[in-house]
Parts: sequence; structure tokens; C-alpha cells
Amino acid sequence: MSTDPAPVSPREDEVIRLVAQGFSAKEIGRLLGTAPRTVERHIDNAKRKLDARNTSHLVARAFRLGILRPPVEASSAVVNDKRFPRLGLGRLSSLLSLCTASITYSPLGDLPLVL
Repeated sequence: MSTDPAPVSPREDEVIRLVAQGFSAKEIGRLLGTAPRTVERHIDNAKRKLDARNTSHLVARAFRLGILRPPVEASSAVVNDKRFPRLGLGRLSSLLSLCTASITYSPLGDLPLVL
């Protein structure tokens, strides 16, 4: 394994964050408006860049390298479940938590990161 992994693209970063929250390629594709195969390609590219053997290892490496940070609790905002009828409120709550964490934390420290 390389000691200095290649940086991931903004889209790969976004996909890694959603994978870390437990979303499938099909669900991520639906959220991002892209085909599941395209999402799988982003996952494969990120695995190659971070020298990860599988998706679980990808998430672990992303945490270790500071690409991902533990999510903060989601705010008590009301989520409109009609936008994502097949995902359910549990997954939407996870997505809200992910977005909150993405805005709060940044791999660069004090710079805000907005998805």
C-alpha cells in the first residue's frame, strides 16, 4: 500500500460520505440523479486512490485519512418524506446528519465544506 494516497474528487468524496452512512449504490444514484453504475465507478475509483481492498476498507481509510469525520447529531429539522418516498425517514435523518457533518467539518480544518 502507498503511504500517500491520491486525493479523491469532490464527487467521490460525496459518494464515500453516503456509503459511510449505509446507502446502497442504487439509493445514492437516486439521491444524486445518476445511474447506480456511475456510483459504483466512483466507489471503485476512490478505492483505487485510497488503496482500499473493499468498500468497508474504503470507509475505514477515509476516516483514518481525515476525509470523513464522525457525524454530529442531526438537528430537529422537519424532513419532507415525499421527496424520497422509498428511502424513509430513518435514511433521510442519516442524510441530514451527514450533510450537517459535512458543513461542520472539513478535511482542511476550519474551512466549511458544503455538499
